[in-house]
Amino acid sequence: MKTDNFVKWGLILLGLAMCVPLRAADEEMPFGDVADADYARFAEFAKKVNFDVRGDMEKICKGDHEALARLFKFSLNIKSLDENATAYRQIVYSTMLNIGEVIPPETYLKILNGQSPEVRQRVKDFLYYPFLELPSERRKQVEADTTRDLPTLFPKGYQFAHNDALFANLPKSGAVQ
Repeated sequence: MKTDNFVKWGLILLGLAMCVPLRAADEEMPFGDVADADYARFAEFAKKVNFDVRGDMEKICKGDHEALARLFKFSLNIKSLDENATAYRQIVYSTMLNIGEVIPPETYLKILNGQSPEVRQRVKDFLYYPFLELPSERRKQVEADTTRDLPTLFPKGYQFAHNDALFANLPKSGAVQ
């Protein structure tokens, strides 16, 4: 069972990794370099709204579903696409990348899909964001692969930045077919 989860996550993450622009130096850093100082700054930002990034990440790595839900809910505290948004995007992506053995993909997505529509949209937008770097035809293929392999991540009809002011000024891709 764990092998199946690992393979499923691997396929999805491979698809996401292929979305990463070549300018990202590290394949595990799809949003560009995020240094320790960036994470420290993000932790201080989060602390101001009573979110313990380090504490919750430790809990998430041990399989704590409530901590994962708090990480998702925190997305609504991001008000601009700045350094804190970059650090948050990387944390969400890394969590998805590394958690498959502790929280199966289906459970991860169940927790995400159990959030409010605003949180669900925001987190999925953060995960979808690298797709925007792809040429249109390649994006369609990656979307199709992702929809087939994990249909609840970007279900048919998912629209990037739908009713989300944070991403409103970015080019929209249209709906996932």
